[in-house]
Amino acid sequence: MLELALEDADLKQDLRIVGLINSALHSEDEPLENLGRQMLERYPELAHLPAIVEALPDSAGALPDYESFRSTVNPIFTTTGPDERACVNCHNSRPVLFLPQLGPDEDREPVIRQRYRSVLRVIDLENPENSLILNKPTHPAPENPRGPSSPAHHIGGPRFQKGDETYSRILEWIKGSVGSREN
Repeated sequence: MLELALEDADLKQDLRIVGLINSALHSEDEPLENLGRQMLERYPELAHLPAIVEALPDSAGALPDYESFRSTVNPIFTTTGPDERACVNCHNSRPVLFLPQLGPDEDREPVIRQRYRSVLRVIDLENPENSLILNKPTHPAPENPRGPSSPAHHIGGPRFQKGDETYSRILEWIKGSVGSREN
């Protein structure tokens, strides 16, 4: 897929490709890691995306804090909503916002780190209020849940509303990095 994205500039905007680049840059497979670096050489404008920044050396301070994510944002994904489901129930198989579930004997840290990396794909550091992680879950479910995904709909229906406690916790977490970048 990354090789196709090297040839098709439109693909580089796809959040799934951004996730693949992040994974490639973290890979211990040298050819795959090199492919991720080639993507950044060909499309240097990708280097400002939070999911890419995270995979680069010396990214500390440029991103929302991981420990804050772990304590304030991550619990949101495992909290059961009115439909008796949590975000991790549906997003454990989604390519853009991948939120793996924790197995009974699994080490929590790698799972939470994966969730953090995935959430970085759907935040906007320049305009935090425009972040997909904030906007999509405020939208209604589509009439046809089997249809194509759309930013105007959330298959799980509204999970929170703009300005409520959950929205505010996520927004403040994203904004926390803005202050650290300006100092």
